[in-house]
Amino acid sequence: MSGAAPRSGGTSRILVLGAYGLIGSGVARHLRDRGHIVSGLGRNRATAQRVLPEIDWIYRDMAEMLVKDIRSAMARLDQIHPTAAPKHPRKGGSKHRIC
Repeated sequence: MSGAAPRSGGTSRILVLGAYGLIGSGVARHLRDRGHIVSGLGRNRATAQRVLPEIDWIYRDMAEMLVKDIRSAMARLDQIHPTAAPKHPRKGGSKHRIC
């Protein structure tokens, strides 16, 4: 992905989509522990702050983001790690299945 130039010393600015989920939280911790500047994207502020209070958060529903929002975020990042999943249909999410 093209975006901002990586910082010196191999430190990158990374956004983890779904960073308070099972996989996303592990990815975010791993990257943070290796010295990267990690931000998370999640729908629920309370859950995000409970799971990973030490990273910066963007509180948005990815399904409602516009292309311009994503491009704006990418301009300030070195990497995006997509670990988010759509909301479950029985919990108010999409009726479409990924697989």
